[in-house]
Amino acid sequence: MNIPRFNRHPIDTFIYGQMIKRITPRQDKVGKIRAIITKHLADPYTDPAYRGKKYVKARQFFLYFVYKYAEFSQEAAASLLNKDHATTFHSIKCVNNHNEREEDYFKLFKLIESEVKLIK
Repeated sequence: MNIPRFNRHPIDTFIYGQMIKRITPRQDKVGKIRAIITKHLADPYTDPAYRGKKYVKARQFFLYFVYKYAEFSQEAAASLLNKDHATTFHSIKCVNNHNEREEDYFKLFKLIESEVKLIK
């Protein structure tokens, strides 16, 4: 029998159930955001060291939407890509700056944002 444990101590199944319920919806949102961005651009999890334009844009959008709509902290969002909080901060700044300057970027942003807003 597989009993849920924390630090080698059995934990109450009610508390365990509550922990799972608290974690799962956020992780589900992240997965859906990733799927939307992959559909329109590229997979944000593709080699984080690769600096191809569409991959950088995908990672920036991913961090922006995970921070804003999945309600992750900057540190938690960045840790999904094995980065630090400064990467999330920089991504948010870049997305906002590009939205002001580039019409095509803004259209793509609005398209992705409209799909992300439908996630429950």
